[in-house]
Amino acid sequence: MTYQAKRDSTFTLLIIGIILLTAASCFLPVIFTAGRVSASEIIILSAIFIFTSSFVLWISFSMSYALKETYLHLQAGPIKKKISYKDLTEVKQTKNILIGFRLLSSKDALELFYKTSILGSVKISPARQEEFVTELLKRAPHMKDLRNID
Repeated sequence: MTYQAKRDSTFTLLIIGIILLTAASCFLPVIFTAGRVSASEIIILSAIFIFTSSFVLWISFSMSYALKETYLHLQAGPIKKKISYKDLTEVKQTKNILIGFRLLSSKDALELFYKTSILGSVKISPARQEEFVTELLKRAPHMKDLRNID
């Protein structure tokens, strides 16, 4: 069962900002040096813009969390992580999305703690959060559910 990442407006604005910043850094030099830029330089800058923007969009909008038979599979573009259900220890809600290993696109996030993590946890933001946690707890019944504990 696969769950897509929830996306909030802050995340969408951040991605738009990154794309606009990339466009500005690629094309403003061309605008300000009009007449002194060769066609090959324009092609190279356009290719850099297309590659960079495509990569950012791929990572940002392909985030998914798949509940496989024996493990949880997290993916965002080329970034992939498999976490065995037996290694999961607890799940809790978090608003602290700036620190740690994270594959999320919303401030409404979950933090999954697991034994084999270098940083101790991963932060994710499934769109159907309640359903995701219910299914996850079926596969890892030993996990502590700390979502409603302050």
